[in-house]
Amino acid sequence: MKINVPRSLAAWTVMGVLLYAYMTTFQTVIWGSRSGGVLYVIILTMMAVLVNLNKLINIDSVSAGRSFWIVLALLSCFNNQDIRFDSQSRWILPMCGIIIMIALKGRNEWQSYFIKTVRFFTGIHAFFTIFFYVFKGLYLNVFVKLIPGAGVYLISKFNDGCMPGITGHYSTNGIYLGIGFVFFANDLITKNYNSQNEKNKAVCKALFVLLALVLTTKRAHILFGVIVCFVIYYFYNSDKKVSRWFYIIGAVIGLAVLVIIMAPIVPAVGNMVNRFVNADGGELSNGRIWFWEFALEKFRQNPVFGIGWGGFKHYYHMRIGDYSSTGTTVDAHNVYLQILCEMGIVGFVVFLCAVSATFKTTWSALKRVCKNKRKYSNSVINELTLSIGMQVFFVLYCFTGNCLYDCEFFFVYAISCAMAFNKAETLKEIK
Repeated sequence: MKINVPRSLAAWTVMGVLLYAYMTTFQTVIWGSRSGGVLYVIILTMMAVLVNLNKLINIDSVSAGRSFWIVLALLSCFNNQDIRFDSQSRWILPMCGIIIMIALKGRNEWQSYFIKTVRFFTGIHAFFTIFFYVFKGLYLNVFVKLIPGAGVYLISKFNDGCMPGITGHYSTNGIYLGIGFVFFANDLITKNYNSQNEKNKAVCKALFVLLALVLTTKRAHILFGVIVCFVIYYFYNSDKKVSRWFYIIGAVIGLAVLVIIMAPIVPAVGNMVNRFVNADGGELSNGRIWFWEFALEKFRQNPVFGIGWGGFKHYYHMRIGDYSSTGTTVDAHNVYLQILCEMGIVGFVVFLCAVSATFKTTWSALKRVCKNKRKYSNSVINELTLSIGMQVFFVLYCFTGNCLYDCEFFFVYAISCAMAFNKAETLKEIK
C-alpha cells in the first residue's frame, strides 16, 4: 500500500503534540526533564511547518484570523520577561501552539486523528478519576508517591473531595475532562448514528466523562462545559429559529432540577454545589481577586504596551517575596487582564481581534454548512461545531483560567482553530 509521508507526518504531529499536552504530569519520566519536553514540542512544531511549507509561503492564503495570531506572537517578543528571567519555556509553548494552529491549516487528513486522540486521553483520565475515587487507598498509598513534590498537595485536595485523577493538579484534570466532555457531547448533538444501540453507547461515554468531571468539583470547567454544549446545539440548529430555544430552556430546567435532587444524595454532586455556594467563605473568585488587582496595577503603569510577556508572574512573586521555581508558574487566572498587564492596550486589541476573527471564520463556514446539511458530510459539520465549541470554551475560560498559557488547554484550542481554518478554506473551493 502506498504511504503518503507528508500526510502521515501531519497526523503524527497532531498526536505527538496531544501526547505532550495530556502527559505533562509525567514529562520528567517521558522526556527526562521539562526542557526535554519543550524540545520535543519544538521539533513537532518544526514538523508541522515543514509538512505544509508551500501553503505557508503563499501570502494569498493568509486569513485575518491567522494574521492577528501572527502579530500577537511577534508582539510577545518585545520586552519579553520570560526571556529576561530565563523562563523561556513558559513563552515557547504558547508560541508553538500558535505556529501549529497556522501550519496545520492546509492539511485535510489529520482531523480524525485529532478527535480520536483527544477522546482516547479523555477516556484514560476519566477512568482513573473514577477508579481512584472508588479505590482511595491505592491513590493515597501508591499513586501519590509517583508524583515528586506534589504528594502533600494532592492528598489534601483528594481528601477535600477534589479528584486530581492521574494529574499533578485537580485543575489540570478538570481541563482534560472539561474538554473531553465537549468532544463527546458534540458527537451526541451533531453525529448521525447508524443505530440506537450505537447512540446509547455514545450517551454512556458522555455521561461517564461528565461523572468524572463532576468528581473534580471544578466549577468553571463544569459550568463552561455545559454552556458550550448548549452553544453547540444552538449553532447546529441555526435552521430551527424557534424550536431550538424550547429544547435549550427545557434542558436547563431539567438539569437544574436534577442537580437539586442529587446534591443531598450524591456526595460528589454535593461537593460541586458547595464549591459554587461556599467558595472561600462565599467569594467565588477563590482568592484570585489579588491576582486581578495586581494585573490592573501593572497595567496602569504601562497601559499602551504593557510590562512585557511573562511579566505578571515574575513581578507578582517579587512583590510577595517568593521567587521559587514553583512560584514562577503562577498566572493571573484571567487571560484578558494578564494580556492587558503584559501587552497593554495594543496587545489586548490584537488578542481580541485574533480570537474574534477566528470565531467569525468558523461561524461563517458553519452557517453555510447548516443551511444545507444534506450537501455536506456529517464529519464536516461535526468538526466545525467542535471547533466553535472549543473557541467558546476558550473565551469563557479566559475569564477565570490561564488557558492561553497552559498548553493542556491551548494546544487543543489551537488545533481546533486549525481545523476551522482548514474547513473554511475547503468550503471556499466548493462552488
